[in-house]
Amino acid sequence: PSLRSARLATPVRAAGLALLLVAGVSACRAPAYDLDRYPVAAVDWLEDRGLVASPDVRVVSHVDVGNYLVWRYGTDAHAFADDRPSVEAMLAHRSLDQARDDWAEVLERVGPDVVLFREDKPLVPLLDASGEWPRSATIDGFAVYCAPSVRDRCS
Repeated sequence: PSLRSARLATPVRAAGLALLLVAGVSACRAPAYDLDRYPVAAVDWLEDRGLVASPDVRVVSHVDVGNYLVWRYGTDAHAFADDRPSVEAMLAHRSLDQARDDWAEVLERVGPDVVLFREDKPLVPLLDASGEWPRSATIDGFAVYCAPSVRDRCS
């Protein structure tokens, strides 16, 4: 190579290295996920009380929350419904998510310790009116209900 091409190659390499460095720093500083639509604070609240990601506690939620729990805890999430449920779980989830006429029977059959639903879901006013599921908390737009078996941990 000529002296002129060697002189040109050095600044080009330096610019390429600088670009890679800037891209790497930017990628490390930017948040990897937008979790605004998920119940991060509500799940933190449940975690502080040992009411999530525990084999002896069943959390019933809608699919979005189940997906978040699986993302956060992996196989320890024990999610009721996520994007890969069984047919039985999907039918039960649909009854709860859409607040169908059989929602109370489905909830009794599923036997959750905790119900975690976004407040705008039609199941929430039914749970509030039922008397069976007093609301334990409302956190960032998510309603948390605890069964009698764990209610002492929900205060």
